[in-house]
Amino acid sequence: MDLKAILLITPLSDRFHHHRALFFSLPVCIQIAGLLMTTYAGSASNPWPRYGGLLLVGFGLGPT
Repeated sequence: MDLKAILLITPLSDRFHHHRALFFSLPVCIQIAGLLMTTYAGSASNPWPRYGGLLLVGFGLGPT
């Protein structure tokens, strides 16, 4: 997941270097959303949303 995020975001970040703070802030928000999903989503009978939260965290970690 990190590699996909790096390959998607890094060229855009280099192209629009004046908005570099935005390219840092958005992945951090994705990480926070993933951590909240990992913590609070799902139930004992359906833990799969937690794995989705982990994937979001991994996607957010790539560009940062």
